[in-house]
Amino acid sequence: MSLLRIGPEPWSALQAHFAAADGERFGFLLARGFDRPDGPLFLAESFRPVADAQVDEVDGAYAVRLEALLPVFNEARRSGLCVIEAHTHPFGPP
Repeated sequence: MSLLRIGPEPWSALQAHFAAADGERFGFLLARGFDRPDGPLFLAESFRPVADAQVDEVDGAYAVRLEALLPVFNEARRSGLCVIEAHTHPFGPP
């Protein structure tokens, strides 16, 4: 079974970003991945929020703009980390 653990600092940043949302909101966790006999373990080291202006909505579907994705994926690549997308839903609290 896969396991994701989020430390206090990334968790606080994620909560603050999502709690301020009126609708769909996005962000990325940068995590270190480890292989275990019972499945992968991901330890989230940081959270990168996506600004609302960097998300497009078309016919009820959402897309994070490339200018928001590239810095996160480049940082992850340089640091040897995994990228985990996180988001809220517009029909209720985060």
